[in-house]
Amino acid sequence: MADKDDGSESKDNDEIQVADSESGYHSAVGMVFVFNLIVGTGALALPGTFQDAGWLLSLILVSCIALSSYITVTYIQECMSYSNAILAHQRRPSVLNSSQNSSHNSDVTEQSYLLSSSAASENDFEIRECVELGKMVHLFFNKVGVVIFYICIVVYLYGDLAIYSAAVPKSLRDVICVYKPADANCSMGWNDTWLTDDTQCFPGVTTISRMSAYRLCVALFAVCLGPFIFFNLKKTMVLQIITSMMRWFSFGTMIVLAIYQLSTNEQKPQPKIADFAQVPNLFGVCVYSFMCHHSLPSMITPIRDKKRVSLLLRVDYLLILGFYILLSLTAVFAFTHIPDLYTLTFEPSKCPNPDNPAPAFFPVFSCTVSSFYTQY
Repeated sequence: MADKDDGSESKDNDEIQVADSESGYHSAVGMVFVFNLIVGTGALALPGTFQDAGWLLSLILVSCIALSSYITVTYIQECMSYSNAILAHQRRPSVLNSSQNSSHNSDVTEQSYLLSSSAASENDFEIRECVELGKMVHLFFNKVGVVIFYICIVVYLYGDLAIYSAAVPKSLRDVICVYKPADANCSMGWNDTWLTDDTQCFPGVTTISRMSAYRLCVALFAVCLGPFIFFNLKKTMVLQIITSMMRWFSFGTMIVLAIYQLSTNEQKPQPKIADFAQVPNLFGVCVYSFMCHHSLPSMITPIRDKKRVSLLLRVDYLLILGFYILLSLTAVFAFTHIPDLYTLTFEPSKCPNPDNPAPAFFPVFSCTVSSFYTQY
């Protein structure tokens, strides 16, 4: 009878594994998900910090942060593998029965199980179940560690969503509000101080100010994004791929415009090489630009061919680092002043011959999709 039960259990496990394999996605799709997760608002703040901290110092620091981020990502992979092995150990009937019959066996730790080659099989370490960070901390941390983890994640998510709710509506507001004050003198160049929160948004419509338009955009952003809480990553696969293409287009547009500005500008900017006083701000932006660890379990677990996950992450990190460096260096050598959000350099002008608005929409593309991961 016991043999029959063991056979049934083995059959059930095989069926679960096959079901997960069939319902997962290809590693190339996982690469798109990771790219969309990492490349967000942080990329838009890099050019400005490169200019403030110096291009050489920034180049060295962002490369070091990218390497550190990749190494810690491999730690998350390892923790996911160990978590699956621990959960598999806890579900084994033989372990449960022995723990009930002996008080000594009830104190058997997961560590002793993992170190025992006879108890743990290679399949136990396969990442089959999605173990999120919140579940991992309960497996590996004590109560104090769990509390500290949730405090950190709450603070991070609050800041993350605050950036999204500011960058996306502001970009939309700056694009749709086309009103130009009567005293604006375009021959002297456009001055943003001409626009205040109380300035009307549309010509001939005095009831809607720029601040009112911003609040409407915030509400629209929340209403459009809220329903996606009830979807998982696989159901938004098409949206992720389309958005990834938009990001490549936005990156390419900004780089091309910066190169064009660099080639046509007679007075070349002379950016600083290093300014160590700006390192704290640069460090924070670089860390935020490579933040992806909190959402890795939900993206790595559904990948069918997990043997290529490490290669996938390496390619993603190298690709993203290359784009960050190219985007930032072309910016600092092309423009004399770079705003905190790089897309504000390309926002549509209220004067004749407006610039291409596509880069100004980049926060809408990047932050909206990144917020999907934040919800999960």
